[in-house]
Amino acid sequence: MLCPSAILNALPRTEIAYHIWVAAKKTFEEWQRGPSGGNRHQRAMDQFLFELGMAVSKLVTGPHVTFVDPRKHEDTRAMIDHAKRLYKMFKAQGIRPEYIVFSVPATEAGIIAARELSTKYNLNVNLYLVSSLIHAMACAEAEAAAVSIPIGQLLDWYERRRNTVHIDLRIHPGIEAIQTILAYFRFNNIKTKLIGTDFRKFAEMGILGDFDAVCVSEYQIDKLRWSTVPTSSGETSPSVLLRAGQAQYPTNFLTVEGGFIKLLSSESRNLIKDIMDGGLKEIKEKMGKIEAAVVSEVDRQFKVGTMKLKELYAVGDTPKAKKTGTPPSLDKVFETRNVAKDSEREELLAIMECILGTDYRDSDEDEVF
Repeated sequence: MLCPSAILNALPRTEIAYHIWVAAKKTFEEWQRGPSGGNRHQRAMDQFLFELGMAVSKLVTGPHVTFVDPRKHEDTRAMIDHAKRLYKMFKAQGIRPEYIVFSVPATEAGIIAARELSTKYNLNVNLYLVSSLIHAMACAEAEAAAVSIPIGQLLDWYERRRNTVHIDLRIHPGIEAIQTILAYFRFNNIKTKLIGTDFRKFAEMGILGDFDAVCVSEYQIDKLRWSTVPTSSGETSPSVLLRAGQAQYPTNFLTVEGGFIKLLSSESRNLIKDIMDGGLKEIKEKMGKIEAAVVSEVDRQFKVGTMKLKELYAVGDTPKAKKTGTPPSLDKVFETRNVAKDSEREELLAIMECILGTDYRDSDEDEVF
């Protein structure tokens, strides 16, 4: 599953740097063919996610999970447009819609976006940071392909709310709330898949064993190689089954004027807000760091690619050296041009020497390359 956390953790790796370089290069080449409007940084970010996605899809079987920019979590149209742009790129490479899933934050705007992407464009959507039964019901109404529930954050919220740490998970109110969601989806044969994320410990995986899938960290994977996950042998409690059976199905939350959130109790609204705000704050910070790396490379390539020669060499009245077939060293260039050897200029001249070789002195001073 491609997500901001996974990308940020891998950012120092050479493979990620390579995909950033490729994304920036293709963005610049597209600009050279003729500016097409829009933000070049945004285009480079889209290209980067696409490049990563294609690389991952060659290594991992099954659908590829990518994401729309979570910083647009309150802008339905922006999230829809982002998913469509990404899908257009994957489609051009022969990736069918059933083999790609777009993760979208489960804000009200995100749920509306998911409904349009699912019903109008036949795209799979995973709505994440879902924190209550009614929240999950609204996601199912949007016909999302999957719903992701952050187990650790949800259990922490209940413990803070009640100022109690439950050693026995069977009586944990957060566990019961999650079990109610699982029971509701099973009871009504809802096709939306349920994914558990951010487990704090293996015992939580065991007692919540009815998820269709779980996401675990690399650390947890290593631990699982030498451990077993304890599973609960007890049946679902009657109170969980009662709440799941009494909950409305099907729903019409998404037709409520002003949004379905206003229908909820104050505690339910606070729960959704706290989980969403906390999760999005962390994700947006990670997205900012990822974008900074991409923007830096894009700006570098655009600067080098549009640099005029006179800006590189600070050409004076010194006559051109007779062409000998071998370009002078960079030190000689600096000496004859009487130019200070700052690190940025050295980098640019090195690139110029590699690109233009022996003919670089014959280039027109105002030429843009």
